[in-house]
Amino acid sequence: MKVKQEAFYLSEELLTRQNKNVGQKRALFGTSPLIPINSGSIYGSDDYRNKLVASGLVPSMSRKGASKKMYVVTKFPRVVLWTLLILCFFTSQTPYAMAQETEDETIIKLALVLCPELGEFISSDNWFDNLSNPVLMTEEEIRERQQSYEKIFVCLSYIESELTLPNILKAVKTLFEYFIIFAGTYEDTTFKITERKGILNLLRAKRELVNLETTTDPAIVKLREKVGLPVPKGFVYIRYYPSKELMPKAVQPAFKSENTKAVTLLSRYVAVLSEPEVSVAKKQLKKRMLPKTVSHELVHVYINSNMSLLDRSKLPLWFHEGCAIYFSGSGGTESATEVSPTIGGYVYITYTVRDPKEYKEYKIVFNYLESKIGQESLYGFIKHAIEAGTIDQILASVGVPSFEDLLNDAKDWHSTRKNIKWGIILLILIIIIYLFWRMLPIEEKPPSV
Repeated sequence: MKVKQEAFYLSEELLTRQNKNVGQKRALFGTSPLIPINSGSIYGSDDYRNKLVASGLVPSMSRKGASKKMYVVTKFPRVVLWTLLILCFFTSQTPYAMAQETEDETIIKLALVLCPELGEFISSDNWFDNLSNPVLMTEEEIRERQQSYEKIFVCLSYIESELTLPNILKAVKTLFEYFIIFAGTYEDTTFKITERKGILNLLRAKRELVNLETTTDPAIVKLREKVGLPVPKGFVYIRYYPSKELMPKAVQPAFKSENTKAVTLLSRYVAVLSEPEVSVAKKQLKKRMLPKTVSHELVHVYINSNMSLLDRSKLPLWFHEGCAIYFSGSGGTESATEVSPTIGGYVYITYTVRDPKEYKEYKIVFNYLESKIGQESLYGFIKHAIEAGTIDQILASVGVPSFEDLLNDAKDWHSTRKNIKWGIILLILIIIIYLFWRMLPIEEKPPSV
């Protein structure tokens, strides 16, 4: 489903700034992709910190034999952070170099000193791809990656509690957090005990791992076998949340709209709002809607994983959402009715779920394209758009220069079809009424004398 996110672009000047201490050009953080970020963290609570202490990731205040470096940071964060910040600032050899040193670069140096695992991580090949699109095949690989990422995330969180992190470190920290939230092996990334009908229920954020190579989801089968797009390897990480309030703070901004039921973050992280339902009708409605919602997001994952973060931004929103709607069968209206007994009779209650207007328009556009150029040709144009990062062939196939023209033509086509449909229905009703009238017995009048 559609997600509105903040984004920023990392400065090439910052990434390749001259390091005056060593006299050589050094990129601080690899390439400069467009990185979506959300504010917030799930690790501010004492409860979660106790989990980390128990697991050995963060030493307690009195634990003996804990890592000396992390112990100092934990017990005396303010003194250590500001002391190292001053030392980092004055490490340059000349006044000119000192003047060139920015506050952001100084904090980055501080982070590399306090978080040695971060330095090792960003010095590895393809570190950004490994972080934003983690291709993992087993639970063991996930656990190993999780332990490494948690150490870096906790360290950056402590620095952030005392200093303002540069945008580049905020982005990297958010990427680590996304992995821990979605791919992490914890049963619940945020939890709360609620009482209902006298029973304590632990509301958990269920995690599901989906393999796109083997899943039988109808939309993914079409993309694999009909469209012929390469199948992304590794798991897709799905989290099901029983309410927006129980979502991690880093995920909540994506669900600001009341229409949002699921989102895909980065390449393969999926968050689904799966609220528990009490009434029979709502349960039936959820049973029909949830598979389409998940299928919709899996299409996003499939396409996103076949493109880089920058390349996928070249394709417009209507293409991304249109593909997800077209292949998953979502983008319509679902209803369910239940009968409730009342004093003196029964009441019929109908629950209806409607997708936003834009989604209905995207569905009309793709149905129009299929009717004009055929399903096989449409599949070929979709594949080309994803591989080439352009929709020019799709627009040219129906002879329009822009999406606005395509949408207008699609609406006219849809309106004509609807009028023809209702005309046929009306004609059938007239014929039925006429035949029924002909079957009625005709009373014969007695002959007049």
